[in-house]
Amino acid sequence: MNKDILLDKFLHSELSEDELTQFKNYLDSDEEFAHDVEIHSLMYAHRSRQIKDFLSEDIQQPSKPQTATLFKIIRNVAAIFVLGCVSYFAFNSINQEKEDYSDFAFLDEMYTERYTSPGLIQSGGNDISTWEKAIAFYGNKEYKKAESEILKIESLNKEQQFYLAVSIFYKDPPEYERSISILESIINNTENLHNDATQWNLALAYLKTNKKNHARPILNKIAASSNHYRKQEAIKVLSVFDQL
Repeated sequence: MNKDILLDKFLHSELSEDELTQFKNYLDSDEEFAHDVEIHSLMYAHRSRQIKDFLSEDIQQPSKPQTATLFKIIRNVAAIFVLGCVSYFAFNSINQEKEDYSDFAFLDEMYTERYTSPGLIQSGGNDISTWEKAIAFYGNKEYKKAESEILKIESLNKEQQFYLAVSIFYKDPPEYERSISILESIINNTENLHNDATQWNLALAYLKTNKKNHARPILNKIAASSNHYRKQEAIKVLSVFDQL
């Protein structure tokens, strides 16, 4: 079961015996989840105390005219409503941060294995020495240096444009929007010898920039292909797509 659902059920004492076991396992194995449980438990307890204080205040006060009592009840109900809204948005804010982190962690697994270095025979064109340097830097995962060398080439062919885009994508910090712009310009181009990798990296860049509607059709296309090298990964991403 989703960790957030388990946390919500825990706060409301609604966990079944099996869910409680799963909840305890998450507490023992996931430090971030345990931290979230602690935060939300404190928030929930604080809210409960405030609500009890509001209600007990009415009981302790001497009786007043009916109008004043009605006003007090309305005030208390409004206060409880505000507290509930604040807690709700605080919970969702923290939850959203957690989901974002989980999304990125999940996607990180998908592109940990970087695309291989190009072959010189396929590249051709001018500035071979500069291109060779770029390839060497890329192979050593020195993506900023690879980017710098590629940008020295006056007229980039489609392969060089692709490796410029993925160097920008892989470097630290990445520039996803720049990478997207280049990948979009060469995707499905007949001169692009790395179109499968272009599709995959473009889909990941869309997800990284929260453009899910752009990523989905590409992932669907990859998953439906017979021999795409990222077919299984695309299927895995699509299986949890709505949770991202």
